[in-house]
Amino acid sequence: MSLQKKDVEKIAWLARLALTAEEVAEYARDLSNILQLIEQMNAVDPKGVLPMAHPLAINARLRSDAVVEVDERERFQSIAPQVKEGHYLVPKVIECYHGEVAVGTDPLAEGNVDVDTDARVPHA
Repeated sequence: MSLQKKDVEKIAWLARLALTAEEVAEYARDLSNILQLIEQMNAVDPKGVLPMAHPLAINARLRSDAVVEVDERERFQSIAPQVKEGHYLVPKVIECYHGEVAVGTDPLAEGNVDVDTDARVPHA
């Protein structure tokens, strides 16, 4: 199956794309090549072909499931601006209806977000 220029022009019109005559010819050729490849793949009988997890016959090397990093939470939180009960505190950010952004300055103020709890800030 191959696409004609009029087919590509119709697809472009439906997608609201402005294509030059040169682009129409290029897309007609490229899309026709894709459709021909699909036809070739559909002609193959897949019976007896086992599904593959990877296109190459390789074995993945697995590593042991062991902790290799040191817990440095206390050190990182010691340099954070605001921490409460082991969680980082950040100022709330609220989008106003005009697209402006209002930023709170005090992370301990009511309505601010604790980033570790996935809390949602209600819209004003």
